[in-house]
Amino acid sequence: MITARVRARRLVIALALVGRGLGAQNTARRVDPWRGFAGLELGQSLDDVLARNGQCWPPLSGQSSSPGFTPVRVAEFAFGFALPHPHRDTAAVREALDNATICTVNVLDDHARALVLGVGRSIVAVTLWFNPQIGGDSISSDSIRAALRHTWPGGSLSPTLDSWYGTRYRAFYLVPRLPVGAPPELGRPRLILVDIAGCTAFDRRVHRKPGTGQAEPC
Repeated sequence: MITARVRARRLVIALALVGRGLGAQNTARRVDPWRGFAGLELGQSLDDVLARNGQCWPPLSGQSSSPGFTPVRVAEFAFGFALPHPHRDTAAVREALDNATICTVNVLDDHARALVLGVGRSIVAVTLWFNPQIGGDSISSDSIRAALRHTWPGGSLSPTLDSWYGTRYRAFYLVPRLPVGAPPELGRPRLILVDIAGCTAFDRRVHRKPGTGQAEPC
């Protein structure tokens, strides 16, 4: 039986893990403190991801056997709610991702896994999935949300989606609401960090192809 002391210890561990990832963001930045999380930052070089044992590859190459790595899904994973509109032209999205690199890396002592999108050698988007239960240390979505709200005040808050909008960067914290019987792993909380300029540049590249509509800012 798990005692109250063990539960309390797990909660302390969880908050410490999240707080450690946010600690670097507590510095007096004048521009959007939600630029980074757990040592990953928008605008950072992909070399820093590789230095943390990240694995990187061209997202549309044959190196990935996952059906989730289609051009449209890669863009949706990377830019999330910042995209100005859906993109249905797979060929146009593929061309827009021609100079892109996808990296995956574990952070917070493997309590979270990050999917990083780089264009050239610069990070333009980061998506982190939090693992509710790893190595016996429980980490709850409420703990993560509380840490984010403490460090990034002033965001727009809702039951399943918190968002922070700034002049250069945006952040979204999503807790999916699953139907009864859905696999629990689909309900993992997700944090999305987006470079607005990188997202807008991607949309412009998509709409270079005739017949794809008008480009819009993210």
